[in-house]
Amino acid sequence: MDSPLSTTASQSWVNVGDYELNFAGVSGAPTLRPSSDLERKLSLPSTSNPKQAGSSPLHLGVHIHAFHLKECQQILDHISHTLPDCDLLITTDTSSKRTAIEHQLSQYVSPPWCQRLEVRTIANRGRNLVPLLSDGLSYLQSCELALHLHTKRTEHKNFGGNWFSNLLNELVGESQRVDSVIQAFTNHPDLGLAMPHPGELIRPYLNWGANFDIAAVLVKGLWPGRQLSIQAPLIFPQGMMLWFRPQALAPLADALALLSPLPLEPLLHDGTPLHALERLTAHACEVAGLRWALLPINQPDSHDTSSLFMPAQLSVWDPQPEAYLAGVAALAEQHRRLQEELVERGADLQAIRNHRDSLDEALQAHGVTLQEQGHALAEASATLRDREADLQALRQSLSWRLTGPLRRLTRMARGETN
Repeated sequence: MDSPLSTTASQSWVNVGDYELNFAGVSGAPTLRPSSDLERKLSLPSTSNPKQAGSSPLHLGVHIHAFHLKECQQILDHISHTLPDCDLLITTDTSSKRTAIEHQLSQYVSPPWCQRLEVRTIANRGRNLVPLLSDGLSYLQSCELALHLHTKRTEHKNFGGNWFSNLLNELVGESQRVDSVIQAFTNHPDLGLAMPHPGELIRPYLNWGANFDIAAVLVKGLWPGRQLSIQAPLIFPQGMMLWFRPQALAPLADALALLSPLPLEPLLHDGTPLHALERLTAHACEVAGLRWALLPINQPDSHDTSSLFMPAQLSVWDPQPEAYLAGVAALAEQHRRLQEELVERGADLQAIRNHRDSLDEALQAHGVTLQEQGHALAEASATLRDREADLQALRQSLSWRLTGPLRRLTRMARGETN
């Protein structure tokens, strides 16, 4: 690692060289992931020479799992403008949705960009992952390159809608991006998988979470001789939408036999065999003898791609103990500083509490004094009012009026004028 450790309070990870140690998971060990800089180096290059419209050097197949009809329409709008000729399979879970999807497709005049088209009703099991690994892969076996999309909703997070739109734009947003991906798969027969870049909204959640132990059991049963390491970097398709060669996911499809019977909906938000399985997508690609990469970034030629397909490419199977342990040490240091800060703040808080208690005592003492003075003042005021009332009554009495002249004479004798 060449760069120093760094942490920020607003992040849910610590940076350590080419990696970051993600600790946002509520359970499980921290997860090692490529840093943003390393992700750029793992990205496919962007091409500035778009292909001729409607053609593709590879036989392309597309699988869409459409649980939500609104998002299905959005997907069809995108791919109708950006994809070349392809085979298209759409799976859904009810006959009524199938009818609605067929109506959506009719708007595209039996889409001219579809060489082979089918809408299929399947059981509502396994979200989009099981339809992809079962019906999807079976349909796509004759294709050289495939694309998987689904009507993503993350309703337990407040960024679900934005996340879906961002994924769609990165995967099929523009013809030039699609051309770059197809060109990369054409030029590099060993490229098996291309995944979206982790967005800032989803980045804190790209970790093993509660799924590492489940994934380790799957690996042991699926691929003898392979061992999953918590110190190896984790990277997988966010939202499970991706470009791939069908053979790259074949090892992952074998795992479905280990997951029988499939869990019923609704699924938990994390910690299920399906969550573990999707985190093994890049692992399966490497088991198939193929390589993976990230999709082109939005700014062409803004990074060096000369080493993208060199033998030193990152492997999700290879532990990185130096990076992992450095990240754990950074976490420990961050925890120590936080504990010190908490102790200091605790002492400050106690001092504030003591001062508050002193003020309360003083106010209570002043309150007693003021109360006593208030009683005395009230008594004096009552006496004064009584005296004034007595005086007024005397002035209004008959004897007071009769002796008035005598009092005036007395004052005159004293030299008083009034």
